[in-house]
Amino acid sequence: MKDQSQTLLNSMSLALSCISRNGTYEYVNARFVSMFGYTLEDVATGKKWFEKAYPDPKYRQKAITCWLNDFRKLESNEVRQRIFTVTCKDGATKDVEFKAVTLTNGWQLVTYENVTERKQMIKRLKESENFRANALSHAPYPIIIINPDTSIRYVNPALVELTGFSSDELIGRKAPFPFWTEETMEKTSHDLHTALRKGAQLREELFQKKNGEQFWIQIIPVPVIRNQKLSYFLGNWVDITERKQMEEQLIRSREQMCNLSAHLQSAREEERTRIAREIHDELGQVLTALKMDVYWLSKRIPKDQESLREKTQSMSGLIDVTLQSVKRISAELRPGLLDDLGLTDAVEWQAQEFQKTTGIECIVNLDLEGTTLDHDRSTTIFRIFQEALTNAFRHSNATKVVSILRKRDDKVELKVSDNGRGITQEQICDPKAFGLIGMRERACYWGGQVKLKGVQGKGTAVKVTIPLSQRGEK
Repeated sequence: MKDQSQTLLNSMSLALSCISRNGTYEYVNARFVSMFGYTLEDVATGKKWFEKAYPDPKYRQKAITCWLNDFRKLESNEVRQRIFTVTCKDGATKDVEFKAVTLTNGWQLVTYENVTERKQMIKRLKESENFRANALSHAPYPIIIINPDTSIRYVNPALVELTGFSSDELIGRKAPFPFWTEETMEKTSHDLHTALRKGAQLREELFQKKNGEQFWIQIIPVPVIRNQKLSYFLGNWVDITERKQMEEQLIRSREQMCNLSAHLQSAREEERTRIAREIHDELGQVLTALKMDVYWLSKRIPKDQESLREKTQSMSGLIDVTLQSVKRISAELRPGLLDDLGLTDAVEWQAQEFQKTTGIECIVNLDLEGTTLDHDRSTTIFRIFQEALTNAFRHSNATKVVSILRKRDDKVELKVSDNGRGITQEQICDPKAFGLIGMRERACYWGGQVKLKGVQGKGTAVKVTIPLSQRGEK
C-alpha cells in the first residue's frame, strides 16, 4: 500500500485490516496491533488469525463457518457485521464487533471495535430487567404499568388475582379500563391524563372486579422518566377496602351519636321548657294566691296582736323572695325572652344576669339585623353562650368578658373572649371536659364547629360558627 494511505489508516481510531482475495493479511493498522497485540507477521494469513484469535477448536470452526457464509453472500459495498470473542496475544479475551466490506479490487476491509464493556452492560441490563420483572411478578401487592398513551403495558399476578381480569384482557387496553366503575370513570380518566401530563399524586379510587364486586384502592404513582420524557407510569395498588368500610362505619356511628346527642339535647330542652313553664305558672300562681291570703289575714289581725302582724309581714316577705327564686329558676331553665323575642334579646339578658351575679364585666356586641334563626339553632347558640360564660367564671379568673354575635356570609358566628389565665391545650383536649364536649356536640349537629384558643396570662377565646343552611344541605 502506498505510504500516504498507510499513514491515513494508522491515524484512524478504529482497528482495521485489509485482506486480499487469497486470504492473506496485506495490512493491519497501529490500532489493530494495540487492540490485539498481533502484528502483521503474527497474522500473515487468515489461517494464522483464526488459530491465534480462536484457540478453542469448536469456537474457531463456528467463526470460520460464519465468515465463509458471509463471504459467499457478500456483494460489493455491502457491509456485514459480526461479534466474536477474540483471544489477544497476551491471553486476554475481548468481545469484538467485526464489520467487513468488499473493495473494488476484491480485497476485504475489516474494522474491529471492542464492545466488551457494551456487551457486559447489556448483560447487566438484561439481568436487571429480569430481576425487576421477577420482583414485580412476585410482589404481594398489585402493580400496573401504563404507557404515556394510556395503554396498559404490564400487570403483575397480584393485580390479576385482585381484579379477576386476566393479563390478556388488560395488557394493551387503553383507558377506560375494565376495572373502572361507571360512577368514577369520568373523574378517573381525567385524573389519569392529568397524571401522565403533569405528574401524579397519591389518591384513592373505587374500582370493580370482573364479577362486579367493588373495592377501594390507594394508588401510589411512580412516573418513570427517561431522557426527560415519561417512559411509563408505574402504579402500586394498596387494597384499602377494609379500611374504607371501617371509616364508613365510624362515620355512620359518629352520625348516629351526633343524632342521639341532638335528640337528647332536644328532649332536655323540651323537658326544661315544660318544667320552667310548670314552675312559673303553677308554683308562681300558688305563691301569688298564698301572698294574697297572707295579706287578707294581716288585715284581720287585731291591732293589739303586734307579734302576729309582724309574723304575717315576715311570711309575705318570704313569699316575695320565693317568687323571685321561682322566676330566676324558671328563666335559667328556659328564658322566656328566647322564645318570645329571639336570640339577641336572650343573649343580652344573659350577659346582664351574668354581670349582676358574678361581678364580671360583660360586654356584648350584636349584629344579626335581618337574620332570622329557627328555634333550634337559636337554642344551640344560646346554650353555647351560657356554657362559655360559665367557663369564664369558674376557670379563667377573668374580670372582663367580651362577646360578639354576628352574621358572616351564610353562617352565624359567636365569639366569647375573656382576659383570664388562658386555657391550656391539655384542658382543651381533656376527655373529662364535658362542658367543652357539649359545646362541640351542639355545634357539630348543625355542621358547625367550636374553636378554642388560650394564651397564658392573657385569656381564652371561644369561636363558634353555625351554618344558616339546613342541616345536610350544601
